[in-house]
Amino acid sequence: MSFSEHDKKTFVADTCNDFTARRITKRDFMRKMALAGAGFSAFGSAMLGGGRTNRGMLGLGVEEARAQDADMLKWLADVGKPYAGTKIRYTSEATPPTIVANQLVAGEFTKATGIEVEVEIVPLEQVLAKATQDVQGQLGTYDVYYLDQSW
Repeated sequence: MSFSEHDKKTFVADTCNDFTARRITKRDFMRKMALAGAGFSAFGSAMLGGGRTNRGMLGLGVEEARAQDADMLKWLADVGKPYAGTKIRYTSEATPPTIVANQLVAGEFTKATGIEVEVEIVPLEQVLAKATQDVQGQLGTYDVYYLDQSW
């Protein structure tokens, strides 16, 4: 499917709004984002979901979705336990997926793992400059860089 740049941004924004308003499931969100050309790391996709009770009959049934969310939260708690109390810093550009991920980190990931995540959301040009300076200078300011795949 081919999108004009405006249509693609609108599609992404609308999809993010639908997901945060609980009108679509995580599976539908991921499928639509893939259609728009957005990719997610395991870290990013693990933060999607958890406690979303208004899934309706879309995708998985409510009980299956809750069980899947409970399994994911248990896994996050198990693997995050040794790192509880630590802080991860990452920077990303100001896009709808980043904003959604930031909300989920604050509400779900930190609660499940005990790992504090500090997100710095800036315009794309600043993300590229910060990542370049951090890597070239071996500063270690950020633990994770979330960059647009076209970079």
